[in-house]
Amino acid sequence: MPNFQYKQSLTLLVKCSPRQDTRVITTSIVGGNIRDIVQLVSDVISYPPPTFTWYYNNITTGDVEPIYNDDVFKQIDTSISINTYRSTLTINITSNIFYTSYTVNVSNNIGYTEIEYQVTALSKPDVPSNINSLPPSHDSICIIWTPGFNGGGQQEFIVQHSVDNKTWTSSTPLPESKPDYCIKNLQADTTYYIRVIARNKYDDSQPVYLISSDGSSTIQTLARVDSSPPTVPPDSNTGLIAGLVVTVVIIIFMAVVVVILVRKIKQRTGKDESSTYAGLDLETRTATGVDDTTYQGLQHYVNLQPSSTDIVNTQNNQNYDSLQQIEPTTVYDSLNTVDSSLNTVEDRTRTDNSTTTFANINRDEKSAYVNLGIQSNI
Repeated sequence: MPNFQYKQSLTLLVKCSPRQDTRVITTSIVGGNIRDIVQLVSDVISYPPPTFTWYYNNITTGDVEPIYNDDVFKQIDTSISINTYRSTLTINITSNIFYTSYTVNVSNNIGYTEIEYQVTALSKPDVPSNINSLPPSHDSICIIWTPGFNGGGQQEFIVQHSVDNKTWTSSTPLPESKPDYCIKNLQADTTYYIRVIARNKYDDSQPVYLISSDGSSTIQTLARVDSSPPTVPPDSNTGLIAGLVVTVVIIIFMAVVVVILVRKIKQRTGKDESSTYAGLDLETRTATGVDDTTYQGLQHYVNLQPSSTDIVNTQNNQNYDSLQQIEPTTVYDSLNTVDSSLNTVEDRTRTDNSTTTFANINRDEKSAYVNLGIQSNI
């Protein structure tokens, strides 16, 4: 059996009584001068289609009279869509009697509604209404309001603030489409008066003050709060640990300094000792045969005056220079001279006292070496 699909579009219409179409901005008050032509426009939602009937309040008779098309009034009804409609009433203002209230009755077989309008002479704007403020900060206050009738001309708004209700600071003109404003760069914890004025090409409206929630005509900014983070007191344990660390670092530093100083002193002492012994003549020490006594005296002298190294070196060089001057060969040369003399005497006398002579030679030799040792000590 074949599978068939059917598709069909249906339009569902819901019946309703007429009501004002709030999606469209409606001007309920219109201003104009004598001989001006103004329009009253009414937009509604309705199904089935509505019937528009206009009325005006005749200020001469005090009666509400229906409006018919003539030289003063002209009504045009338009269907915008299947359920939205518009009616436009054009008024030729020929006298002051047309500055009055107007009503449009919109009805169908379900129900009806009435919408009111006002035609006025061009004048200054009406005062704004419903002025309210948002929560203030320490340096700003933001307000909003509802615009009034513009007096038949384009209007704008001025927001003013003062601390004494005498000297006022004004904002730049604000468009009618933006009925809100933030006053900035205010002083913290300060009371302000705030008011709004409507203005058009004819004149300014009366100023309207902002009324606070407590009923006063002033509003106060908040106190300034320090944004810096709170200071947290240091923990006692943290301070103790920090003190210990600093102490240890100081001790280590002092120990390093002491070690460096000790090394420098040792190095300098070694250099001084080397300078002291550099002036000694090793050959002279061997020749004298009395090294111990001589060098003990020198070491004793150095220990007594450690800061006079140059003086000790000079004295040592002088002492050993004198030792070099008395060479052992001089003594032996004198011995040779004595020996030659004795030999000559022996040849002349040929006596038997030769042993006595050599005994004297031995004594002279000892005496010579004794004198050599004394000079070395000197």
